[in-house]
Amino acid sequence: MKKAVILIVSVLFSCGIFAQNGGKRVELMEVVGTTFRQETGDNEMRSMPDGEHYTQMNHERTMVIKYAYRTGNPVDTLFDSRKARECTFETFDDYIINSTGFYMILLRERESIYRRSFKSVAFSYDVRRNRVQPLTETSEKVMIPTFSPDGRMCAYVINNNIWIRKFDFETEIQVTKDGAPTKLSTERRIGYMRKSFR
Repeated sequence: MKKAVILIVSVLFSCGIFAQNGGKRVELMEVVGTTFRQETGDNEMRSMPDGEHYTQMNHERTMVIKYAYRTGNPVDTLFDSRKARECTFETFDDYIINSTGFYMILLRERESIYRRSFKSVAFSYDVRRNRVQPLTETSEKVMIPTFSPDGRMCAYVINNNIWIRKFDFETEIQVTKDGAPTKLSTERRIGYMRKSFR
């Protein structure tokens, strides 16, 4: 009796494994490469800080629309490239909303660097004033735009230097000036080597 139960469980378990990947063997290079990666499309839902609403881009990539979780119906249009003041573009690739929902970073002309790293032309959008302006006063593409927890500032990287944009005063500050492309990775490597030799 025990042998029959063990046989049935092992058959069901192996059927479940083959059902997951269609009987194809998964190789390590497929997992660490780009074969298996997260797909984010136009309809990616992004939760708002209030927990009752979410946002999505439309398929034309010209608007960011706010929806209610409860009904799934549109509540408001947070950004429309055709109606925003001082907007110099029609479409955008991605967006980031701050914790208050009053500011957005709109990303265009995405340039992949390595795996998930990328540079983009970034614009800040003030939802209350309906106004778009470049995030940085330089003409460089930015990396890793990140809002402060209170949403009043945005930090980003240009040429391996950290910059901060203060939305309240509309100022831009360069925090570091020694950004070399290999300096950070070299310092990390040295730190890892020191730890491993201890």
